[in-house]
Amino acid sequence: MRFLDEREGVRLHAEIAKLCLQKYTASDETVPDRLRHCVHENTLHEIDDEFYSHWKDKNKMAAAMLAYLKGETSKRPHFECSTRTGLMLTLLKSQGIKAQDLIVARFDKEYTDHVVVGVWDDKKQSWLVHDPSYDVFLADKVTKEPVSAHELLLRPLATFVPCEAKNKCGWDIISDDKTPVTHLFGLWGIMAYKDFSGDWDLLYNEKKFDPYQVLGEQSYCEKRRKYCNEPPVEIGTLN
Repeated sequence: MRFLDEREGVRLHAEIAKLCLQKYTASDETVPDRLRHCVHENTLHEIDDEFYSHWKDKNKMAAAMLAYLKGETSKRPHFECSTRTGLMLTLLKSQGIKAQDLIVARFDKEYTDHVVVGVWDDKKQSWLVHDPSYDVFLADKVTKEPVSAHELLLRPLATFVPCEAKNKCGWDIISDDKTPVTHLFGLWGIMAYKDFSGDWDLLYNEKKFDPYQVLGEQSYCEKRRKYCNEPPVEIGTLN
């Protein structure tokens, strides 16, 4: 299959976004909520030969999702967290919504990372976190209002809760990929993202994740050098 040119890609993603917003119409949900549902429910987390055969061609992957969404195929196309995030980002941008990917990591010997979507919120001056892999947004445990990426870094994770919708929140949620959202524990001490110049910035909470501490054979900054080209910024802790 040939690679689609840029204009064809724009049309493809606009068509997907239109169909997603027609299918997912909950009146109390935002456009990011609806597009997150759509990406999650019309793709499957599966890293195998099928995934590797097309993962570098985002338009081919989008076309595979569109075919499933339209009922032309019966098998959900294989994605993983970064490609689900990439697809959701492109759909958001087709709707004029400012968003970008955010990379978080777990403090283990592999520095296992996970990619989520940040949707810009002018009021908070930060990114609201949506995760198309688990089909949740992150919310304050008490108010159930969406929280920003910066808040997730600053505060203990126990003060937050994942929500599929405003009236469906909890750490007992299991995605339809059969993955429990408790896998999100341990990820919110560090966050890499691209600034407005396109360079990587790294924020961290030293009490949760020290990018200079060696775990195993390397520190995080030694293993993920591109995120540390600019000096990482320590942002502190709120109780």
